[in-house]
Amino acid sequence: MATTPARPNTPLRVVGGDDEGRTGAEPRQCVRHPNRETLVSCGRCGRPFCPECLIHTPAGQRCYECAGVRRRAAPAAAAGALAKGFGVIVIGSAIASMLGLMGLLVAGVAGNIAGQIVGPSVNRHTRRYLYPLILALLVIGAGIGWSAPVLLRVLSSGRASVGLGEILFLLTATPLALVRSAGFWLGIAIMAAVGYQRVR
Repeated sequence: MATTPARPNTPLRVVGGDDEGRTGAEPRQCVRHPNRETLVSCGRCGRPFCPECLIHTPAGQRCYECAGVRRRAAPAAAAGALAKGFGVIVIGSAIASMLGLMGLLVAGVAGNIAGQIVGPSVNRHTRRYLYPLILALLVIGAGIGWSAPVLLRVLSSGRASVGLGEILFLLTATPLALVRSAGFWLGIAIMAAVGYQRVR
């Protein structure tokens, strides 16, 4: 019975762009940060980079030069996405605060839209600092949104003028009232839960 000769146990090395950013088992130094060792590289040029110096594209991991983007383009895009998501939360919360139980549905829609906007900026490298920031912006945006209708009603009342003292009182009393409002926190929970499904 014929047997096939055993092949020598030599490690395989894949070069070029087919390895989706992976190199051999031995770590190398990042091109931009020589004091950092890395096991990944650009899937196009093959140069070693640490995860901070790579960007995720539909074709795999690329360095910023091969991806054709500026080094600061990703943080700028993330900041823009956070600003848009914050605006959606403020508007959604303002509408939700005026609709009673139906406002919970609006809160879910707002969380969905905000999650879709912010989602592309969140990955395994950015989530550790973006998640706390997103949560803080969610609470602040919801507080502004829920407070806005009350302030607008006072400012648009038939009275000739509204004193500065009354405005300051409302700015202080409204957040304190929201902290004790079950509807406010339920709306935040719904926005957070729906948004998280879009972001993760």
